[in-house]
Amino acid sequence: MPKPKKSYHRPNLEESLIAKAAEIIASRGIEALSLRELGRCAEVSRTAPYHYFPDKAALLFKVGEMGFRRLGERIVREIGDAPLSLRQLRLGLRGYVLFALEDEHFFRLMFANVLRRDVLSTQPEQGPALLFSSVAAQQTFSLLLDGILRLQREGLLRPADPGLLLNVLWAYSHGVAVLALDRNLKHDDMAVLDAGLDALLAAHAA
Repeated sequence: MPKPKKSYHRPNLEESLIAKAAEIIASRGIEALSLRELGRCAEVSRTAPYHYFPDKAALLFKVGEMGFRRLGERIVREIGDAPLSLRQLRLGLRGYVLFALEDEHFFRLMFANVLRRDVLSTQPEQGPALLFSSVAAQQTFSLLLDGILRLQREGLLRPADPGLLLNVLWAYSHGVAVLALDRNLKHDDMAVLDAGLDALLAAHAA
């Protein structure tokens, strides 16, 4: 009896393909990913991914976009509904590291320097125009930047360059995330993160 042909008509198949592509990248590297290999790993026809992504660059964009969207959601979930405070900002950055640990598949690609940065942000509070890989990436950056600006307006943070402060906090959080993913930290991941963020925020508190 002939084996039935694999179909690409499945509920939420595009989202499943994006998640599977992220898994392939995390486990075997970007070079291992192709649309035909994605079809094989997702157990659909080898040509099914082409119905959603015209080429590998389009697929990588979608993986990065979904990753930044998930990152933004994780940060919002950590911040919660309470009025913004220095503690809430720290929790948002904690959400950044938790996302990296929970969604390594996406995190590795999002910062692998392979996504084109052609989304221009010219918001006045961000200073010079900045380039992002997607609107989702720009919105996630703005989520934290807006929090810093609000804390400055409320007198909880000193009136300094908000973009610079965000980059300092982000660089520290990102460094902790990468060290934690690679099992290189010599202490509890979250304890290291919290101690460093407390020191950085205390240094900039009004």
